[in-house]
Amino acid sequence: HFTPGKKGIKGRPFGGNAIFIRKSLSYKAWLILQEDFATVIKMDSKTLSLLVVGVYLQSSTSNSDYISSYQNQLDIISGTIKHFEESCETIIMGDFQCCPSFLTSPTSGNPNSLSPLINDFISDNGMCPIDIINGTGPNYTYQHATLPNSS
Repeated sequence: HFTPGKKGIKGRPFGGNAIFIRKSLSYKAWLILQEDFATVIKMDSKTLSLLVVGVYLQSSTSNSDYISSYQNQLDIISGTIKHFEESCETIIMGDFQCCPSFLTSPTSGNPNSLSPLINDFISDNGMCPIDIINGTGPNYTYQHATLPNSS
């Protein structure tokens, strides 16, 4: 899914996300949510139920309307997670467009105006950013070859 950017607004437009499931796995899968910013599927097997959430949130941080929109996106994702929390383990992956401020370091850059929102999202949902804490740390996964863009 792709939504073009708006004229005069900084930041990337929504890109999209995809979740691929190997057909040979013995899971049944249901599409729960499909929006510009998130795709959520529920996967059930005989022994495990998973809620798999792929996100690609909006990136503009300078406009209060966009900060409100970002919060709304997080609220929708949180509501979906809470609806299934008794029956599923949740895995979230994708691009939140910011790093939690409690994990930033001189090498990862400074927190942006979205960082407090992602801090609350992580805390409210009892989550942990595994790739940062158990991985290589907050590193950029994308850097444009000629422009000063990275995420």
